[in-house]
Amino acid sequence: SLITKPTVMNYPSHYDINIGIKAQPYGYSIVENEVNGNSTIIDNKGVSIAKPTIILMGAIDNPAFKINDELYHFWADVKLADGDIITIDSKMQTVTLTNAEGDDFNYLGAWNVEFPILESGENTFDVGDIPPENIIVKWYDTW
Repeated sequence: SLITKPTVMNYPSHYDINIGIKAQPYGYSIVENEVNGNSTIIDNKGVSIAKPTIILMGAIDNPAFKINDELYHFWADVKLADGDIITIDSKMQTVTLTNAEGDDFNYLGAWNVEFPILESGENTFDVGDIPPENIIVKWYDTW
């Protein structure tokens, strides 16, 4: 965003334009954090929001979970078989199903809501009916 009014200096062969802008710097932790469904708290130690990757795996019917009381789910009937993996990547805004044979399918059209974010500090995490061993959350702390 602009922080000062632009100034323009008119010279015979060129213009000199000064524009003051403000940008939010970002930095990411070196180590990727990870919790599974046994955790009820996700601690983003950064000062900015983090955009996590959610991994759902194994036999699950219509997976749904909550982060900070916000419900995340699919609008379509989604049934994962043993060996299937769904990756919800909030940073890239993609949803991919990888089946047991290793084939990838775009599942973005089945995703119902906005992508999860992690606020700075502690975030509540509720896996609902998903077996705790069938969900993993990965993220980088963000500054």
